[in-house]
Amino acid sequence: MPKQRKTKAELEAERAEAKRQAELEQAEWYKENLMPTMERACQFNYKITVKDNSFYLRCRDGYENGLGYDPDGGCFILNLDYNDDSYWNLRNLTTDLDRRQEYENEQERILDAKVEALRKLSKEERDLLGLENPGHLIMARLTQLDQQMGLYD
Repeated sequence: MPKQRKTKAELEAERAEAKRQAELEQAEWYKENLMPTMERACQFNYKITVKDNSFYLRCRDGYENGLGYDPDGGCFILNLDYNDDSYWNLRNLTTDLDRRQEYENEQERILDAKVEALRKLSKEERDLLGLENPGHLIMARLTQLDQQMGLYD
């Protein structure tokens, strides 16, 4: 038996139901991720200001994150309750934080590689290369590790 074609009303009802379901999933994701993402933003030096029943998140340092320099660090406006704009702002903030984390991880990897390379050189080789004191790199790495363990909080 041939399959009957759906009416325009049936198609519209299916689209409306799919849209409603997608919004419910977005609202659930938003609810689950709002506070953890804001906490993570604080770890990346974001300032959170509460104004007009909204959270305004702006990165204080606006550092080079490998994607181009952003002097403002971007401003993300989030509400406690889900709405479409807040959902996309939270998604964008999450992406920004992921990129900043990737950048930090890469900088840490580079520093570790430099420290390891300097450790392999003899004093004479360091002197010949004009690297008489590699201690600043080693101290920078040790300080970074101390901060990650919360010794300076």
